[in-house]
Amino acid sequence: MKNAYIFKIETREINGTWCTQTIQCQTQNGLSCTTNRCFCPPFYYWSGTKCLLRQTVNTNCLNTYECQDYNGLRCLNLTGGQTCECLTDFYWDGSSCVPKLTHGTSCTSDSECDNTNGLICGVTCKCPFSYYWSGSTCTAEKTHAQSCDYTYECKRNLNLLCIGTQCSCMPLMHWNGTKCVFKQTNGASCTSIPCQNYARLSCIANTCQCSSPEYWVTNKCQRPVGINQYCDGTTYKCQSGLECQGTGTGNYLCQCPSGTYWNGVSCSAYRVYKETCDGWKVPCDYSKQLKCLTTAESTSCYQGFAGKQCTCLTTDYWNGTHCTKKLLNQQINTKTCECRQDLGLERRAYVSTYTCYTSAQNNYCACDNLNYWGFEKCMPKNLQSSFCTTSCECREDLGLTCIAYVNSGSCFGFYHGKQCQCPNPSTQYWTGTAC
Repeated sequence: MKNAYIFKIETREINGTWCTQTIQCQTQNGLSCTTNRCFCPPFYYWSGTKCLLRQTVNTNCLNTYECQDYNGLRCLNLTGGQTCECLTDFYWDGSSCVPKLTHGTSCTSDSECDNTNGLICGVTCKCPFSYYWSGSTCTAEKTHAQSCDYTYECKRNLNLLCIGTQCSCMPLMHWNGTKCVFKQTNGASCTSIPCQNYARLSCIANTCQCSSPEYWVTNKCQRPVGINQYCDGTTYKCQSGLECQGTGTGNYLCQCPSGTYWNGVSCSAYRVYKETCDGWKVPCDYSKQLKCLTTAESTSCYQGFAGKQCTCLTTDYWNGTHCTKKLLNQQINTKTCECRQDLGLERRAYVSTYTCYTSAQNNYCACDNLNYWGFEKCMPKNLQSSFCTTSCECREDLGLTCIAYVNSGSCFGFYHGKQCQCPNPSTQYWTGTAC
């Protein structure tokens, strides 16, 4: 060919020499003329004899240009021999070197995380066991009594929490010198490990126990319940002096025993007959029908005392055990105050000549000689000419008796029925005051 340059293969230019066209370069070894220089094509490097494809990650190398430096690879001695690797702050994502991931970023292997800060991969980049992320690096977790701001700074495998500004055991636990252990429960020895103070246990005689009067229920010391509070005798026991009383249908309450009352602090015995009292504050034993009364309000059997005392109502009397109703007409008694004096009754001593009750003994409630029992009370006996049904209704002490007369004399007018009259009209007459 005319004016054509013919280059023998053995005389063609090597890598880096001047050229005007590719034919001048060792094309058989992969060179081409680029910007007037014989160069290997992109992604290749000159090995000294020919163009070779640049190496990917983890491939042996002598110089960085042998590696895919366009993807961030460098020829580094990281594992005892030179290989194509990403720089320390980068990792190979399969196609190029990218910056290593920071704390909390999703990952698939440890190499992706910034190990210069101590991070490893566990779904996300995180600190290894017993380390925590301080915000810039992984820091060793702190042990007991060391200062802290957050719980994650403390050794969680030792059950430590950040309480206040110090790594401490949770309230349920105790530091035994190496780790936090649970405090001892009821009945356990407390010579080396303290008791569960949060359950109100105390170390008594080297054993965890409830302090009296508390008792153990399931997981804590239970305080006895007080007056009028629910009780069941097991979980809810009454405080000392109280009894669990109820109807059997679940309505159980702590109450004072029979014969006592709640004085605001404890159970006290009810006041009995003739003892001082003060209404509901210091009450009488109402089961015996006693009342807290003044002398004016009290039965006639017991009077003359100051203030208020436990006694019976005016219609009752004390029989030795309780207040009972006072006796009515012709009921046996031992003293006058046992009779219904408000109805005019008193304890009577009769003589055989007293015609109304000749069989009466000396221990009956009855009206006095000037009265008789009628209409449920003692009534004044009748004088001459008053109607009557028995002679007891007449003033027998004045000679009158209850009789029915046929009017045959001039002393009395005609009448029907019985009247109080002198018994023998033929020999007696009414003077106005007596027969």
